[in-house]
Amino acid sequence: MNFYTIKYAIRNILRQKAYSITNLIGLSVSFASVFLILYYIQFESGFDRYFTNSDRIARFTIEYNRDDFTSHFARVRYSGIQYLVDDIPEVKSMARLSPFRTCAVKIGENKFYSKGAFATDSNYFTVFNDTLLLGNPKNILNSGKQAVISESIRKKYFPNQDPIGKKISLEHQQITQFFDYTIVGVMKDAPVQAHFHPEILTSLENQDNYSNWNYTYLLLENPNSLDLINEQLANFKKKHFEAENAKYNTLHLQKLHDIHLHSHKDRELEINGDIKNIKILVVLAILIVLVAFLNFTNLNVVSVEKRSKNILVHHLFGSKLYHISMMALWQNIIIVGFSVLLGLTLAGIVYPYFQQVFSLPEFSISSGIILPLAGIVLLLIICGSLIGTFPVLRHKFYSNTINRNGRRPASHSKKRVSGILLFLQFAIVTGLLVSTFVIQSQVNLIMTKRIGGNDQNILNITNLSHSVIEDYTVFKNKLLQISGIEDVTSAMEEPGGETMDAFYYNLEGITKEKFSKQRLNVLTCDHNFLDFYKIKLIAGNNFDPDPDKKQYILNESAIQHIQQDLPADDFLNRKFEFDFDYKKLLPNGEIVGVCKDIHLTSMNEKEKPMVLLYQNMVNSCISIRFSPEALSRSLPEIQATWNELFPNYDFKYHFIDDLYLHRYKHYINQRNFLLSLAILSILIACIGLVAVSVSMTQARKREISIRKANGAKTLEIVNMLNKDLLWWILSALLIAFPLAWYSMNKWLENFAYKIELSWWIFALAGIVAITIAMITVSWQSWKAAKRNPVESLRYE
Repeated sequence: MNFYTIKYAIRNILRQKAYSITNLIGLSVSFASVFLILYYIQFESGFDRYFTNSDRIARFTIEYNRDDFTSHFARVRYSGIQYLVDDIPEVKSMARLSPFRTCAVKIGENKFYSKGAFATDSNYFTVFNDTLLLGNPKNILNSGKQAVISESIRKKYFPNQDPIGKKISLEHQQITQFFDYTIVGVMKDAPVQAHFHPEILTSLENQDNYSNWNYTYLLLENPNSLDLINEQLANFKKKHFEAENAKYNTLHLQKLHDIHLHSHKDRELEINGDIKNIKILVVLAILIVLVAFLNFTNLNVVSVEKRSKNILVHHLFGSKLYHISMMALWQNIIIVGFSVLLGLTLAGIVYPYFQQVFSLPEFSISSGIILPLAGIVLLLIICGSLIGTFPVLRHKFYSNTINRNGRRPASHSKKRVSGILLFLQFAIVTGLLVSTFVIQSQVNLIMTKRIGGNDQNILNITNLSHSVIEDYTVFKNKLLQISGIEDVTSAMEEPGGETMDAFYYNLEGITKEKFSKQRLNVLTCDHNFLDFYKIKLIAGNNFDPDPDKKQYILNESAIQHIQQDLPADDFLNRKFEFDFDYKKLLPNGEIVGVCKDIHLTSMNEKEKPMVLLYQNMVNSCISIRFSPEALSRSLPEIQATWNELFPNYDFKYHFIDDLYLHRYKHYINQRNFLLSLAILSILIACIGLVAVSVSMTQARKREISIRKANGAKTLEIVNMLNKDLLWWILSALLIAFPLAWYSMNKWLENFAYKIELSWWIFALAGIVAITIAMITVSWQSWKAAKRNPVESLRYE
């Protein structure tokens, strides 16, 4: 019986080629999409698990709240942390990381930059265990000028030789010249799924100095120690913090596994992911599954209706409901099984592109993906099998009704079911379209409202060393002599960077005390910085090129922050100073101007109250504006000038677009992902719409033929066939729009600067959905309306 059942199921599939192929395409595309979404979710959720003791590592941070100023840095600057191991028994060890930012490296004749260079404690490899390949983890980085390099650096610069004992020269922003370090170990490369990627580790010059800015990681006694430690932090703060400072500081511990998705503190080591994006992807996966399920159900309803007579004949000739259910079961097992195989094959084909966009590891299938897919497969098979028995159940219901009442009840269930399924499908499709348009518009906003606006002709040399900064003026003057170079400027942060340095200040005639209880952020820059980026002044003048004049310019947010009701002109010519001991860096000066807000950093946050200072001493980014046609000609000259002045440093540059693409990578990837899914959802919905429209025209072919025989025009018949479906689609829009508005409004709350949810976004999504639906349906309606009525009425 089983052999006959399977054979009959295969025969049904081959007999209804159109429905079978349509089902295969819809399901395989859906499975591929869901697989890739699940794979990405699994990837994002698996960060920092490559240490064997990763579940015992936590990061220590301090949150500061005073008046209207709040800061929560990912790094810590407080000498009291040295007592954490002694005072809290559950803390077994501690490691500090002092980043070099971008570090200039020389190995023999080779020179390059590393963004993964850190100074660290001698017990780093105790906290982050099982990562040392060469060297003794218990006796390493415990004396000055030692270094551990990554496996990649070893393979590239020390091929086929032992690097232990060799020299590596480093210079970074904390030292003003190259120093030699002795290589004492080689460590594993950090995988992609890590919130920081060390390439070079050096010993801390003074391991007993706990007062510098460091990222602080604790090795706990066991994974459950976190709550016990949190209970002791209040006493620890009371013991080691001065009473005045204690009330403004809150101590935090964060699990290592939570950093990537749940941490958005100031000065993170690298740009982290966001749990909100994961939640959005989960919703998208559910919507894709729902669209596929509705499409599969629709196609099965149509298919079963078409062969309902055949099913009833089997039932009348003795086939039990069980046997008919088994036929439907095997038919769905075969279709869904092939769809899974095709979907995984399709996912494997497109994965290289997916891998490149999202920086994913090699393609693999894990239990975290198989289990959800298995659940979806089981749901589809059960649903399809129940639909396969529907004609028999309906026949029995009708027979019982006729026996009781002597008449057959009218049924519009097929039309109603198909309409409801299409309604749900197009509600989802319309919601995805609205979401795609909103995210696209927001990405466009953050890419154009940034510093420099739409200007793409800006090249940036970032993370400069002290030697380069000292000769910046010479370098700038030589660059301006190159044909095609329009202007050159510099600043403390590159476009897309973070301005985090804030100090108490004194503004003549404004602050009541010597130094206010508020803080202002500071951005040092060249005198032509505002002109370079076309930032308008709203009061006063730009910087004077004379470096001996100590000049400050406030931004709009600063004057609102200082005294909201005071006009911008009233801030001019007032004496200004920061509460900062090193006056050579931040000297006493005067306010010469007020400018528009500078969207230098992330659009997720409001523009900070900021003071600009004409000062080149610590500027770490040089920006070069060039004419578009001159880039290919002037770039070699820029590099030649660099090599002439700075022969010890590699020439590395970034276009301004690349800096912001990196800053907003997650949102851009989210837009691309959503756009792809919206297109796939439309494709799947259209597949189901074709099947439903064919079924509905087949069911009304007698009516169509009679109307044509009585003189109805083709357009009238097309309108008649399209009208019912159009009502379902319009109803879907009315449901989709409020839900899409709510979800997108919540998403836009992530941004301080955001678009308005204008009516045109919803109108455009509705027009696209209706147009696609009408084109799809009208083609089938047109073919049905043009058919010769004699063909349909011949056997009536």
